[in-house]
Amino acid sequence: MNKSQHIGRIALLKYYLIFILIAVLTPVITELILSNSIDFIAAFKELFKINSIEKNEVRIALLLLLIQLSAVWFLGGKAGELIIDKRREKFIISFINVLLLWFIYFINTSLLNLIILNKTTPVHLVLNSIVTIFYFSLIMGSINGFVMAYFMGKEIERKGNI
Repeated sequence: MNKSQHIGRIALLKYYLIFILIAVLTPVITELILSNSIDFIAAFKELFKINSIEKNEVRIALLLLLIQLSAVWFLGGKAGELIIDKRREKFIISFINVLLLWFIYFINTSLLNLIILNKTTPVHLVLNSIVTIFYFSLIMGSINGFVMAYFMGKEIERKGNI
């Protein structure tokens, strides 16, 4: 592993985790404010309607999380290599990487929906949820890519020139 790949992986992982943290905590904090509750766990359960989770669902979700983290590992290394070693345009490379992460997220959540919802839900509702996830991933990936790409590309370039 060369230095440019390592820099790209760390930068992409950092910005990806920041966004995921914001994406998860924003609705929970909103629920806490609107419900006038101070119980964080109760607000989290109420927001996501968590009653019981099967062991297989947890295993599948962990597998999909590993797939997403391996995508961060691969795409971050490629971003660092392209920006630092090959001097490609940092904004475009970072934007494409973030958009690809959201595309992988779409595939992961679609597979999770097919596996979990297919047991009890009619097929047209499962397909409807997959189409909804596709548009959500496309919109969020574009917004996230535009916002994050500049900062991520700048950080990779700055750390590569040290």
